[in-house]
Amino acid sequence: MGFKLFGGWKGKRDRDSSAQPAAMPEKPAPPEALAIEKPLDALSVGFLFPLAFQVGDVPVRARALRLMAGGEAFGGKPEGPWFFWKADTASGPLSAYWELPGPPGEEQGASAWAKTARTLAAAAATQVKASLSARPETRPTSFSAGPCPAPALSAKPVFRADFRYAARGAFREGSVYASVRSPLALARALAGADEANALDPIGTMVSLSAALRREAPDGYWAARAFTYPALRGVPYLPVYELLNMLSDRDAQLVIQNHLVIKTPGAMLGSIFLYRGRSKAAEGTRERVEAPHSFDHLRIYPYLPASVFTEGRLSAANAAEGLEEFLRRNDEAYEGLFQALRRDTLSLSPEGSELIRSVYLSQVYGAKRQAFDALVKEGKPFDELKRLPESIARRAVDASGADAIAAGVYGSEEALAYLARWCSRRKQDAIAEGLERIASTLNDGSADIGAIMADREALADKAAAILEADRHAAGAGGRRGKRS
Repeated sequence: MGFKLFGGWKGKRDRDSSAQPAAMPEKPAPPEALAIEKPLDALSVGFLFPLAFQVGDVPVRARALRLMAGGEAFGGKPEGPWFFWKADTASGPLSAYWELPGPPGEEQGASAWAKTARTLAAAAATQVKASLSARPETRPTSFSAGPCPAPALSAKPVFRADFRYAARGAFREGSVYASVRSPLALARALAGADEANALDPIGTMVSLSAALRREAPDGYWAARAFTYPALRGVPYLPVYELLNMLSDRDAQLVIQNHLVIKTPGAMLGSIFLYRGRSKAAEGTRERVEAPHSFDHLRIYPYLPASVFTEGRLSAANAAEGLEEFLRRNDEAYEGLFQALRRDTLSLSPEGSELIRSVYLSQVYGAKRQAFDALVKEGKPFDELKRLPESIARRAVDASGADAIAAGVYGSEEALAYLARWCSRRKQDAIAEGLERIASTLNDGSADIGAIMADREALADKAAAILEADRHAAGAGGRRGKRS
C-alpha cells in the first residue's frame, strides 16, 4: 500500500513539473505623483523642509500637498526665490533646494518678499539642522544653508514635495526639491529601510512617515503645538491645527458630524478666535486674535452654508479671552474623544489615535491631576467622617454602589468605614465599581467629571439629610411652644 501511495504521489509530481509555471503578475510601476489626502503620510517631508518652526516669535506651520518623483517633477519655469541647505552626516550627504514664491505683484513687492523669504528660509534652515542634530544617524558634521540661484534641474530625476504654509494667518505655497535618492537615504538612516525602496521614492517617504508615527505615538504632533502666553506653561495644539493633521475625510467628518452640531450657535467661533489685549499709544486696545493656521481654502468647503449665513465664525463670536478659548478647545477635545469612545463618530484609525493622543496629553492629564489631588487630600470622605455616624449610614443606605465606589476610591480607610453598613451584595457591587474606575482612569476613557460628581454626591446626600433633620427638629420645637 505504501508503494501505491508513493507511485500516486510521484505521478502527480511528474505531471506538475511538466506544466508551464504560471506567469507572475507584474508589479505596478511606482507612482510618479501622489496628492496628499492624509497629512500624516508626509511627516517625513519635515526632514527636507520643516513642517513646524518659528521665525522669531511668529509660528510657521506647513502641510504637504503632493509628492512627485522622476524627470518631470521639476516642472516649468522656476519662480524663486531659491534657497539651499546641505549637510554631511554619519549616514552620508543630504541636501535640498527650496522654492518660496511670493505674491504676484510689482517689482517693489517682489523685492520686499525676497527679504521676507530670506528671513523665513534662515529660520527653516535652523530647524532642519536641529532636526538632523537630534538623531545620531543624521547628526551633521557640517551644515550650510542660504540663498542660491535657480538650480538646473530640468529633465533630471528629482524628488519634490509641494507644501502650503501659514505665518500670521497668511498662507503661501512652496516646494522642496532633493535628489531622487534622498528618500532612501533618509529611510536608511531613520528607519533601516532596504534597497527595495530605491525604486519608489514616494512610497519610501510614506513608509518613513508611518515609522516616525510608530516611533513616537504620543508625541509626533507636539512640534505643531503653539505657545500661548501667560495662561499655559506648555505648548497647546488647538483644534484648528488638529484639522491640519487629519486626513481630508476625517477633517470633514469632525467638522460636519461633530463640531458644527455639538458646538451650537456663536460658540463655534470661540473654538477658533479669541479677544486679546495689546498696548497702544492711546492705551490698552482689544483685538480679535486670528487663528495661526486655520486654512480657509481647505476647511470652508466642509462647512454648511448656514455657518456663514448665521455668522457663526465671525469676529463677534470670538471667545472673550485666551482662557475661554482654551477651555472651549478642551471641551471640543473632550467631546471628540467621548464620541469616538461611544462610536458616535467614526474616523480612520490614524485620525482616532491622533485625537486620543492629543486629548490624553492636553485635556485628560490636567483633569486626572485635579482628581488625584482630591483623592490625596481625602475629600470628600473627611467631611463625611465628621458627621454623626447615623447620618453617614443613612446617606450610604440611600446611595447606589457606583456613587459609593467613587466616594471611597483611593482610600482603604474610607472603604472600610462605609462598607460595614452595606450588604454583601452591595459590597461586591462597590468592588466592581472600584475596578471599573481604576481601569478607565488608567486607559484614559474615564469620564472624570461624572466620577467627581458621584464622589461629591455621597457627601451632598449626607449634608441634605442632616439639614432635613435640623429643619424637622426646628419645626417640632416651634410646634411645642405653640401648644
